Amino acid sequence: WEPVLSQSFDNLATSVLTLFEILTTEGWVDVMYAAADAKAPYVQPVHNNQQWFYAIAFSLYILVMFMFILNLGVGVIVSKFLELKRAATSTMLTDGQAKMLANLRRLCKQPTHAGCGMMHLDRLNRRRRALYKLVSGQTFELGIMGVILVNTLVMAMKISETEGPPSWWASSLRYVNYTCFGIFCVECAVKLYIYRSLYFADGWNRFDFFSVAGTLVGMACDNISYLPDLGFSALLSIIQIFRIARIFRLLKTLQGLNKVFLALTMSLVKLVNVVLVLLLMLVLYGVLGVSLFATAKAGETLDDHGNFRHFGWAVVTLFRALTGEAWNEIMHDVLKTETDWFRAGDWCTPSELWNTDTKYHVLQDKCLVGNGYNPNACVQTLGGMNVLPVVFWVSYTLLITFMLMNLVIAVILEGYTEGKNDEEAKILERCFICWEKRDPDLHLSLPIGEAIAFINEVTGEEVLSVDHVDPSSRLGVNLAAIPLRSAAGMLDLRVREDGTVHYVDASKQVLRFMSLGTKHSDLKDAAQCAATDLAIRKIEEEYWRRNTDEAQGDPTTSQWTLREELAATKVQVLIRKRIQTWRKRCRESAQLAGGPQGEAASVALP
Repeated sequence: WEPVLSQSFDNLATSVLTLFEILTTEGWVDVMYAAADAKAPYVQPVHNNQQWFYAIAFSLYILVMFMFILNLGVGVIVSKFLELKRAATSTMLTDGQAKMLANLRRLCKQPTHAGCGMMHLDRLNRRRRALYKLVSGQTFELGIMGVILVNTLVMAMKISETEGPPSWWASSLRYVNYTCFGIFCVECAVKLYIYRSLYFADGWNRFDFFSVAGTLVGMACDNISYLPDLGFSALLSIIQIFRIARIFRLLKTLQGLNKVFLALTMSLVKLVNVVLVLLLMLVLYGVLGVSLFATAKAGETLDDHGNFRHFGWAVVTLFRALTGEAWNEIMHDVLKTETDWFRAGDWCTPSELWNTDTKYHVLQDKCLVGNGYNPNACVQTLGGMNVLPVVFWVSYTLLITFMLMNLVIAVILEGYTEGKNDEEAKILERCFICWEKRDPDLHLSLPIGEAIAFINEVTGEEVLSVDHVDPSSRLGVNLAAIPLRSAAGMLDLRVREDGTVHYVDASKQVLRFMSLGTKHSDLKDAAQCAATDLAIRKIEEEYWRRNTDEAQGDPTTSQWTLREELAATKVQVLIRKRIQTWRKRCRESAQLAGGPQGEAASVALP
């Protein structure tokens, strides 16, 4: 008589271990079928003896433990991860202020305008200006997307030569491919002509350029008949990827797909630390596994494809177990004691006799070491009990499979949440659209009156009334008519010496109002935090170093802000009113004195 399965319910320990194994869904169906056939101890099993009871019992166990309890554990890990992250990044800011700072970082990191950084379009000649208007339009982009779809469909319609396609089929597909490739080359050449060195400033343009270059190399290799004979067949297959990779351009247009792809890319960046921890744990358990099971006798699953004979195979075996593939069967192979092997009609060398220092030649004569290495040792025991494999594999499953891999899920969920919440991206996109209507030549600066109207339009609120615009004044705005309470919202608006406002400064005000509203205290506190935030200061310095126009200079060198100008204007108005009041009182005093002398005195007053 032999056990039907490696798992059993012979005692409490093995029962708990079996339930833990099927909790990972490894072999739970086999255990359920064996239990359904069982009749009594030491009695021949009967097919489907108690199938309805055990089928329902095991199904309920999987439903409750795996689908609910285990997933609750996933939720706890995700919740704890987010809680620790909030605690690590928490500051004395409110949620709105923290959101505003994050938006400012995003504003300074991403390009502030379309066209790969093109500015001063009025300096372009007529041809470049017309081509720029063409390639930056939505119609041109949709046309290129259509060509990409056609090219992808044509590549998918290729038939293997073994299927015997008609001769005209391959020729037609080749001509369509050449036509699509020609369109892509024209697009690349036109954009290079328009943007010049700025062409490579955009990531999508770099992607297009390398796709075109790779496709060109691939087509050249296809037309050289002797090249595959030189051993470049694998290289040609790799080059074909450049033709297919162009379909990723669709992400630029399909917003829903772009969100998922953005979440993926954001998660990959954040997964670096988790992957490092995973590698560290694999190294730790790999070294431990080699020391424990390197000489263990091979079994049904512990074989040439999964073992711990050296560190490399140990890592491969552990990675396989990380996916849940037969980890419990490997555990049961190393759980077998000398008695278990004898009961099965086999044998293993006791661990105390497996001493390569004193018995190497004996082991070599039996082909257990050296050439023809075939380890046959029994696994080391602890106080006569073979518990080390259970401790090793159960701890590995709990720490790596359950906790660490669920931490990966937490990071991916966080990245998806951040990628899905694209409200800020829409605000920035709207900022540029509204700005471009007022600045079609992309000087990236507007008179302060236009800048105020821009802020009002994007925010949808009348932060400062356009009625305050006064073309006759130096700045184009009647500052004296602006209430101090309204001006509090413009705390950070820098104004150049020529009375213009830069796009970034105006957009920063939009983000502040959209994040915090117009409450004076929040705006003031957030402005102070932004001024002292070293990360934002570094990002702004890098932005101005990269994007500042030499003719205009760095806007940060402006010596005053709108608030300071407003305060100075209010003080001047107040002083003038006091002087006028004082003059009026002097005249009234002189008139009360009476007579021509009083009138003469009033005339003589300054």
